[in-house]
Amino acid sequence: MSQSPLTPAQEKQVQVWRRHTFAEFVIKDLDAVLATMVPEPHVLMVPTGIGGVGKGALRVFYGERFIPQIPSDMRRVSISLTVGIDRIVEELVYEFTHDIEMQWLAPGIAPTHNAVVLPVTAIVEFERDKIAHEHLYFDQATLLIQLGVLQPGALPMTGVESAHKLLAAMHM
Repeated sequence: MSQSPLTPAQEKQVQVWRRHTFAEFVIKDLDAVLATMVPEPHVLMVPTGIGGVGKGALRVFYGERFIPQIPSDMRRVSISLTVGIDRIVEELVYEFTHDIEMQWLAPGIAPTHNAVVLPVTAIVEFERDKIAHEHLYFDQATLLIQLGVLQPGALPMTGVESAHKLLAAMHM
């Protein structure tokens, strides 16, 4: 089945999303991140409840709790990208070494130096050509098992296996 082409507005949304994540994870430029967003955006890391509403709060979030706490070896592997009329849903995997405190992902957990492979879903809503909100979902138990905080087998949950199954299913 062939994929229908994106509209110019959808192509613009994809470009803005790529610019946003490039500013976050590659150049780590707070002003460039905020430039991709509407005047009153919100961001929420759903499992941890961390984020902010409005550019002032997001300046603090991105400047103190997110960008400086991204591990230097962080890789984002895109599994799929679905583009709608006013939103993007991206399924991806984060791969990194937990060698820095990451309040946005694992608040209160000191660096374990463990390797982490974490499936993540980002839901990004747009107003015209700017990001209005970003909601990031991930399974906290999967993360905590990989960090050694939870023990596998004690509850019905998996650690790195869930990410490996996802990557294998996508032949990645």
